[in-house]
Amino acid sequence: GSGKTTTTAKLAKLIKEKHGKKAMMASLDVNRPAAQEQLKVLGEQVGVATLPIIAGQQPVDIATRALQSAKLQAVDVLLLDTAGRLH
Repeated sequence: GSGKTTTTAKLAKLIKEKHGKKAMMASLDVNRPAAQEQLKVLGEQVGVATLPIIAGQQPVDIATRALQSAKLQAVDVLLLDTAGRLH
């Protein structure tokens, strides 16, 4: 609840529009599928690519796949949206 996913999308939009960089977002919040879907929708709204969701994939694996995908797509900035409950 503190707006991390929305802030991730806002940062991606800023990076794209103000700095002219290619951004990509990936959701690592596997405990809340709604958060993953929210990031996808926000990405579509701001015109920033999001990593496709693969059900059952763990956060470290998602991050690794996101980095590989970002490199292949010549992405300048990769934003990883975490669950925020990393204890």
